[in-house]
Amino acid sequence: MWLLTFLSHKLLSILAKHGPSRLRLYFLAAIPFTRLCLLAAAVSMIIPIIFNITLQNFLVIAGAISIAIGFAFKDLTSSLIAGVVTILERTYRPGDWVKIEDDYGEVQQVGL
Repeated sequence: MWLLTFLSHKLLSILAKHGPSRLRLYFLAAIPFTRLCLLAAAVSMIIPIIFNITLQNFLVIAGAISIAIGFAFKDLTSSLIAGVVTILERTYRPGDWVKIEDDYGEVQQVGL
C-alpha cells in the first residue's frame, strides 16, 4: 500500500509538472485525495481481518461515525449559513472600512 501511495504521488507530481498547465492544480489537488482513498482501502481490507464484524457491530460503528461526521459538519454549515446571511443582508459592502479585533481595513469583496 505504501508503494501505491508513493507511486501515485510521484505520478501525479510528474503529470502536474509536465502536463497541461490548466490541469496542474487539479493534479496537485488529487495527491492528498488519492492518498486518502488508498488509506481508506487499506483500512477497509485490514479491519475485517483484525475484528469480527457482525451486522450489529457494523451498525454501531456506522452510527458512531455518522454522529462524528454530523458534529464535524455542524460548524461548517453554520459558517456557510452566516456567509449567506451576510451577503443577503449586505451588512458589509466593498469600500466599507471595518475593524475586527485589532485589525482595521477596507472590504475588497464579499463572498462565501
